[in-house]
Amino acid sequence: MISISWIKYTCRFVCIMPLTLFSACHASAHFDGVWKHTGYGDIYQLNDTESKIYQFNSEGCVLAETMTKTAMQATYFPNATLSDDGMNLTSHQIARPFVQQFERLSALPAMCQPGQLFDTQTSPLEVYRFFWAIMHDYYAFFEERGIDWDEVYQQAAANLSTNMTDSELLAVIKTSLGGFSDDHVSLTDGDEEYSPAPPKGVLRTLQQGFLNQTAVSDFDTYIANSLAQVSQTQQQMMDSGSVRVINGSSADTLYGAERIVWGTFNQGSIGYFRPNMMLLDTGENPDDPDQWVGSMAQVMDQAMQEMRDTNAMIIDMRFNGGGADGVSLALASRFNPIAQRVIGKFTRTNAGDGEIHWLELPTPLNSPAYTHPVIILVSGSTVSAGEVFLMMMKTLPQVTLMGETSNGSLSDALVKTLPNGWQLTLSNEVYIDAQYQSYEAKGMQPDIPMIPFTLADLSDHRDAALSQAIHQLSH
Repeated sequence: MISISWIKYTCRFVCIMPLTLFSACHASAHFDGVWKHTGYGDIYQLNDTESKIYQFNSEGCVLAETMTKTAMQATYFPNATLSDDGMNLTSHQIARPFVQQFERLSALPAMCQPGQLFDTQTSPLEVYRFFWAIMHDYYAFFEERGIDWDEVYQQAAANLSTNMTDSELLAVIKTSLGGFSDDHVSLTDGDEEYSPAPPKGVLRTLQQGFLNQTAVSDFDTYIANSLAQVSQTQQQMMDSGSVRVINGSSADTLYGAERIVWGTFNQGSIGYFRPNMMLLDTGENPDDPDQWVGSMAQVMDQAMQEMRDTNAMIIDMRFNGGGADGVSLALASRFNPIAQRVIGKFTRTNAGDGEIHWLELPTPLNSPAYTHPVIILVSGSTVSAGEVFLMMMKTLPQVTLMGETSNGSLSDALVKTLPNGWQLTLSNEVYIDAQYQSYEAKGMQPDIPMIPFTLADLSDHRDAALSQAIHQLSH
């Protein structure tokens, strides 16, 4: 799993070894001091001795991480600029195209001062309260998910005590999270990760297939074998000699090394492009997520060049497990003839909504925009940065969504550390389209509803949804 907290992912798909960023950065004493990331509950303290990240909520504060100033600036403040008065810092990355803003504080808050911090000596009861406060203060979608968080605390209270064991505490927290059908909500206890969201779309279908058989005992292995078979079936359907497969530098649990597949159908008249993730890790500059966007852009240029004479295109997002918004932007721009505002994002906390940051979809840099008909295949497994891509593409008149409603988990996964060292992820950002419409919890509905994948497809070595899309574009 990608360890960078802002990378959009669903743990069921993205399982890449952790990365730490140490890209080039212009160190500056002007960045020294204490910075608050409003809406995120994070405080960054930069100095030459030790730079630290604190995480706070209405219950208290923890020291989440310690690193060098150079590492902190490279990781959290790339391309950063200071306001004229030195009180605000703005940062952005190609992989993370939305602006990040930080406010200078004169000092650490009292709760984050030495002697006031929660740490590993914190009682299990206080750990639970800290966990509950994180969700209470920063989770954005209680109403959309139909969760009464105060009631959740009342139900948990009877099972809480100051001397409960770790396993008992873990059980209570899991129960509290059990109602979240949100792929960005998870709890990590050492090497074990708990994700309460039930599988949707292709994953739900494959889960049923796994339960219906006994030959393969491991769920991930069954899915990996099934997805490999689907890819082979699709490649056999494509025009001879047109198939291209781009691999990543590391093996994913479900996809192996496969990241992108493209080719053509019907003697070159219909193009096909399937990104398994919204990132491409090639091994070149492996610690730089901006490289994922650059690598994907190069591949997309090659693919669009090879498919330039097609009359229509299918983009297969049924299996896409997310990644980086910058990749979504890079892909969508290849189909956009006029620069336009397509998507915005703001934080929603218990204290209120943050400022909306808008993103403009640019036009292609190296070729004309592809304006022929495009069908995007969608399933309930299309999630996170994959859904951000859908939000961008659905504004374009040549695009049709076909399949089932997407997952409905768009926010970045905000990572929080509990006093006992466990990690919690949650959704604190609201993505909206140009009409201020949010798709969190409900997903994006297809223009042409259809079943995106069946177990019969798997057993018969066929892809009925893909065949229907080809038929749709051929008439």
